[in-house]
Amino acid sequence: MRVSTSALCLTVFAASVAFASPPEPEIEPLEAPSSAKPCGGGACPAGASADGCPPGASKGDCGDKAAAEGCPKGGWKRFMPKLGIAAAADVGAELGGGMGADGAFDRDTSGFAFDWLELGLIGRWGGKLVLDAALLATASDVHLDHAAIGVDNLPWKLEIRGGMLRSRVGYESARSPWAWAFPDQAVALGRVFGPLGHVYTGADLAFDIPAPWTLRPYFSAGMATGPGMRSFYGDANVSVDALRDLAWQLGVENWIAAGPLDLSFEFGAILGPNDSGRANYSDVLAFGAALVYPRSLSGPNARPDGVGVRVETEWYVRRRQVPGRNLADSSGFLSVEVDFAGAWEAGLRFDYAQALEASALDAAPVDDVVRATLLLGYEPAEWVSLDLVSAIEKGGAHDEIGYSVQLAVRAGLIPEVSR
Repeated sequence: MRVSTSALCLTVFAASVAFASPPEPEIEPLEAPSSAKPCGGGACPAGASADGCPPGASKGDCGDKAAAEGCPKGGWKRFMPKLGIAAAADVGAELGGGMGADGAFDRDTSGFAFDWLELGLIGRWGGKLVLDAALLATASDVHLDHAAIGVDNLPWKLEIRGGMLRSRVGYESARSPWAWAFPDQAVALGRVFGPLGHVYTGADLAFDIPAPWTLRPYFSAGMATGPGMRSFYGDANVSVDALRDLAWQLGVENWIAAGPLDLSFEFGAILGPNDSGRANYSDVLAFGAALVYPRSLSGPNARPDGVGVRVETEWYVRRRQVPGRNLADSSGFLSVEVDFAGAWEAGLRFDYAQALEASALDAAPVDDVVRATLLLGYEPAEWVSLDLVSAIEKGGAHDEIGYSVQLAVRAGLIPEVSR
């Protein structure tokens, strides 16, 4: 089942190759020689050690895959990076008007549109160091979508990242636009975080706790400013004078595998100052859950011609301090995606955002927003999609019922850099 959007996949990487000479067949060496027997196209020598090096080879000649293959990787060449260059674009034609524009790429005008072009760089070095960056260009702006350097594959599956990060809070904020299931953004993410979800500059860490299921806490500290921090300082230019000027995150992710079903749910909280004054804070409580029934499974349960289903929901409760009072609102969405045999898919998303009253942070009152979006898609190739999307909306800053009908074409070259 497709978890991300459709685009054409391309893997670009540098692989390590072992070069060596075989030892003398009748003489058993007393000390490790500088070379080892290569695997070539045949079997590795018998008696390979536990770390994957054949007899007589030093551990320095073996790489990450040696233990699994019983073969050396070839000295310094194992440090060659695996790199992938990604590119994806979205263009469309739409008919509509009266949409609230709380989410990115909302359809509120008729005509043809170029939504975005995203260029990405993904790399891995030495099996632990990771680079993940992307540049997003629209018709009117060019900016970083994310740019993170991290270290993973540490004990307890510890992962540390730093830079301009896509949040671990929720599911959609963790995805770039090229990986969205729907061409537009959920209303709640635009309301709480900004036009592209929760993106911030800072550092985070996550690790696994031993449990019958995958239990992964995370913690982060970052700037309260930026386009992905609308509920905090946002676009305001505020210097960091103390720890109170930062935004802090704490949460836990859970994954449970039950036969062909994958269930995940998570809780998160973000605390930081808002633009009504340094002494005024906002806190966002988040809950997300997803149920995935894959269309294609490996092994004896493989169902390449079956139906796959993904159900996702995210809900946010936001409280903001303003001079003289506190504001509270909630918002969220529920989406269902179904993948059919023959590269067809369908989806339905329901969005809700609670009314806002006028305040120091919201210039005018806004009614409750209710939106329903219907998706019908076709994937002629693995990373290419044609999506027909229709949406209706009631409430927000307008009285009439908004609507849109869009035909979107998304295509790209997206690498998969092997972990």
